[in-house]
Amino acid sequence: MNRILRERQEARGKRQELIKYIVFFGNQKMVVLVYKSFGNAIYRLAIARVVLYPD
Repeated sequence: MNRILRERQEARGKRQELIKYIVFFGNQKMVVLVYKSFGNAIYRLAIARVVLYPD
């Protein structure tokens, strides 16, 4: 249970980076639709991309 709560807090902290990721790739509506479809997996991928390729 603690792990899930910690992951949620981390996700909340990364929201800003996710927004940067979406803006960087330009096509906001598509990314949002994909995110709504696939939820966590896409969120984690986006966070991983931001962490691996910072601006």
